[in-house]
Amino acid sequence: MNQDISFTPRWTTAAFGASVQPSATDLFALGRHRASCDYARGRFFPLRCAVDATAGFVAARLITTAAMVTVVIRLTALAW
Repeated sequence: MNQDISFTPRWTTAAFGASVQPSATDLFALGRHRASCDYARGRFFPLRCAVDATAGFVAARLITTAAMVTVVIRLTALAW
């Protein structure tokens, strides 16, 4: 029942023991790629991300959010 279980990593890299710091060419190519992705997503992408994050927050806490909105509306009504 004794088994030799090895926990050595099962992956390799292309660095082969050399430095894994990105070169200037790599960083330039990454920057061009990111600019291309940003352009493809459109200028309202940050707004869509914010709306998605807010919707996810509200959906996870629906009852609490409804209660807080009710409290804010009532306090606003009392202030007038």
